[in-house]
Amino acid sequence: MLLKNILLKRCYNIVLLMGFSAAAFAQKTDPSDGLRAPDAVKVDGKLTEWNLKPFNSATLLNYTLANNDNNLYIVLKCSDQRHIGKIFAGGITVTINTEGKKNDKSAPQITYPYLKNDGSNRGRFSGGRGPGPNGAPDSTMIASRKDVAKTMKEFSVINIKAITDTVVSIYNTYGIKTVVSFDDKGDFQYELAVPLTLLGLTATEAKQIAYHVKINGIDPEKMNGGRAGFFGGGDPEMTSPSDFWGKYKIALK
Repeated sequence: MLLKNILLKRCYNIVLLMGFSAAAFAQKTDPSDGLRAPDAVKVDGKLTEWNLKPFNSATLLNYTLANNDNNLYIVLKCSDQRHIGKIFAGGITVTINTEGKKNDKSAPQITYPYLKNDGSNRGRFSGGRGPGPNGAPDSTMIASRKDVAKTMKEFSVINIKAITDTVVSIYNTYGIKTVVSFDDKGDFQYELAVPLTLLGLTATEAKQIAYHVKINGIDPEKMNGGRAGFFGGGDPEMTSPSDFWGKYKIALK
């Protein structure tokens, strides 16, 4: 009887330990709990250092958030060809509400890729499916998309006190870094780094913030010259925004 009790206690301890380990692993992959950015993080359009676990069905994006002592990072990836076209036609708006409220009003917003009102930087980008297996883009289309991504040199920003301009170069002096790219499979990749100081945040306070990721959809008024149809502008799914909200707690030093 004594031996049985000892064995049961050991089994209980093992199960309990496994539970703690599983919880710790979940915390490392769930951005809502606060994640420290990889030590070798670099905003270069290559997502090899990131673990993009969550998937949002409304936007068809894999994503994660993380921070280090200096920056908040938002990382996105999309493999759906139609949604990629939608992204490049209307851009992605990321809102950070530092009060933790699901409210865009007066909260810092960054839109990138950014489509100028005259559509002059739209590039030659097809939102449709390519001729490869299952509609995947072929090598020619992927190469063309990589070229278009390189032309996206500006982003829109509002509600950041230190920045008075509404359109900012990706080569700015504010410390905001953002880039879009395509991998060799034709998947869309997005990285954004915003200095914590610009948001009034610090890595010494585990403050909870709310974030809003919105694929804006196609605005026919910006797609001059009848180009809206080229991006799928006649499809309500392509013209209507798709988005999601989430909460994130700043990871401490």
